[in-house]
Amino acid sequence: MVAVADRLTDAHAASGATAKLELRAIHHEFKDDAGQPLPVLDGLDLVAEENQFVAVVGPTGSGKSTLFHILAGLLAPTSGGVYVDGRDITGSTGHVAYMMQKDLLLGWRRVIDNIALGPELAGEPRAAARERAREMMPMFGLGGFEDFYPAGLSGGMRQRVALMRTFLCEKSLLLLDEPFSAVDALTRAGLHEWLQGVCADFPRTVLFITHDPEEAVLLSDRTYVLTRRPAHVKGVVDVDLPRPRTHETVGDPHFAELKRQVLDLVWEERAEAVR
Repeated sequence: MVAVADRLTDAHAASGATAKLELRAIHHEFKDDAGQPLPVLDGLDLVAEENQFVAVVGPTGSGKSTLFHILAGLLAPTSGGVYVDGRDITGSTGHVAYMMQKDLLLGWRRVIDNIALGPELAGEPRAAARERAREMMPMFGLGGFEDFYPAGLSGGMRQRVALMRTFLCEKSLLLLDEPFSAVDALTRAGLHEWLQGVCADFPRTVLFITHDPEEAVLLSDRTYVLTRRPAHVKGVVDVDLPRPRTHETVGDPHFAELKRQVLDLVWEERAEAVR
């Protein structure tokens, strides 16, 4: 476990390598109803390597979604920078694929047209986007569901459709904001194994917001734990478990130790908030 993210950032800089993603001293504040500053992010640093799966855990209201809006270029930080492949992209859009908490499927569009929507909005001809989607659907467990409407799908299937739409955008950096929070525990366990398989077949750098330390450790290569608002990085846990990871992995003693490290950080922050 690393106490502060700065050690990771400094070590990476010393190596001379270029990370896929770097957040450097991100500060952000909003204004409350009285016009007074409301700090949300306070000097947040984060590093993600090429094709690395990074989980972000933090208290409710700590600014995790605000952080993703900054990463996606939907919001410019008050100060600090966002770098992809060493290039400053702060405040600009078009560099990431972003799946928000809700699947946001359009009820009047069939599955294949929901999947093709992202590439269409990026300028790809509809016919070409539909053809790519049709070819890839079996790989995402969606073969045979092309002409279904979202209302005819289970919660788990809807998440697969939304995730495939995100992958089809062909961005090398994916932002997944609690994509499994609305499904039941058994469905979530299946989606965990499925997502790992998809990431192995279609490598991407993934940032994944979750409130669940077990989910963070099961999926990630590195987990960042944030403080309460205004948030900075409280600690980092590197996850060195072999892949693929299944429901049996949670019984591994090393898994339990890594989960304990994340939980210790989470509970320490909660105790400080109570005090």
